[in-house]
Amino acid sequence: MENSLFKKNSIQEGKEVIKDSKFLLSKEYKNFGWLSEKEKSDYLDLQEKAQKGDIQREVAYEYLRSLYKNKADFNFLNSVDKIHWVFNLDSLESILKNNLKIEYDISAEGYKDEPYVSSWGNGFGVKIKGDTLMASNQDLRSDNRFGKKEDGTLKKYSYGDSTSMVLKEEDFLKHSDLKWKDYKGDTHRGHNEFLLDNAEIEAIVIDITNPKLTKEVEEKVLSIASQFNLKVIYNSIDE
Repeated sequence: MENSLFKKNSIQEGKEVIKDSKFLLSKEYKNFGWLSEKEKSDYLDLQEKAQKGDIQREVAYEYLRSLYKNKADFNFLNSVDKIHWVFNLDSLESILKNNLKIEYDISAEGYKDEPYVSSWGNGFGVKIKGDTLMASNQDLRSDNRFGKKEDGTLKKYSYGDSTSMVLKEEDFLKHSDLKWKDYKGDTHRGHNEFLLDNAEIEAIVIDITNPKLTKEVEEKVLSIASQFNLKVIYNSIDE
């Protein structure tokens, strides 16, 4: 079935498609539907100048961030819970070592009135709050890195070309709706991405529905939480 959601006039219209069919989120990029034609043209012009070496590439990405900031409903974005899932215990301890403040840009998954189900990792992470730089129902492809994490100068920039940017509540899709199909035809549960700066850690999250979470690892996560005097939030199947 052709995925028509993002050819609709709004995400809200697209949500009606979800109710009537087995919706699969598009994985196509190079879509700037959230920008006006002039904004898109100006941004791509900056990218072209950066490729030629006339300007620093960060100039283009900062321009994109400014456009998002002017368009987004931050009352809604701030109401979304953000979880940064970590890969292992070393990563968890590393992110906690700076007085619970994260001095660099960081990615998280957004949850709104739904269980904290981890899309990757081993079933644990941190709940954070901070300033949303961009958000999307898809991966933001925020792999354009400048600076260093170690000294707090790391910046992560998105291409801004997701087919499903989240600017307001009507745009946001819950995880139960985030599905995509690979080239083999297999369906996978997707994830969104919120890119934050000035983030602070509020709690440790444990997803007991993650099959990779062992009792031994859970006990070590609880020990780390106690060491840093952090609240632990459990995600249960019945939540």
